[in-house]
Amino acid sequence: HSYMADVDPVSPLTGEEYSKDEILEDLSTIRRTGISMTMGDSVEGAGGVAAPVFGSDGEIVGCITLAAPIDRLKENLKKYSELTHAAGERASQFMGSSMPYPGSK
Repeated sequence: HSYMADVDPVSPLTGEEYSKDEILEDLSTIRRTGISMTMGDSVEGAGGVAAPVFGSDGEIVGCITLAAPIDRLKENLKKYSELTHAAGERASQFMGSSMPYPGSK
């Protein structure tokens, strides 16, 4: 049974409904780049950039998240994304992951 079949994709902060197709497209981008972003979806006025941390078995064991006021995050999005991605990759290596990290060159 699929999680997407049962989920009601509504923002807890704004009440905005998301289409399941948009969510699946976002997940595809996240898997390819290794970065997830949010801009005011969970906390008013704040956004975040996150990268997964993989364990030695290739499963996600956590994530590295950088949160900031939206204006500051947007001003520094490239830099913050690169730093978060590098931290996620390094933490994954520390946890014993030897798989190629998503979005790495």
